[in-house]
Amino acid sequence: MDSTKIITSAEVAEKLNQRQALKAQIEEITAQIEEITAQIKELEASIEKVTGCGTFHCNGFSITCGDKETTRFDTTRFKAEQPDVYKAYCKTSTVHSFTVRELIEK
Repeated sequence: MDSTKIITSAEVAEKLNQRQALKAQIEEITAQIEEITAQIKELEASIEKVTGCGTFHCNGFSITCGDKETTRFDTTRFKAEQPDVYKAYCKTSTVHSFTVRELIEK
């Protein structure tokens, strides 16, 4: 038996439509930001060839470039190699879930 309920509220439907439109705008703006960031990195790389890595100031902005080392714990490998220890340190909790998905009719 399906426990899904149908909401017929025009107000909820309008808010869902507004939410979807805003999400589409966010995706478009995020793509634009990523494209501009890539262009800045290309420009910075050409400057870096001449001046080396470091911090650069331009028009009230600061750009810092350079390599840095980072260390992260490999949970996937640890879980595979030490499943009992992994389970001993896992903590289960209950959280309230709220998900909105667009249903595509076929």
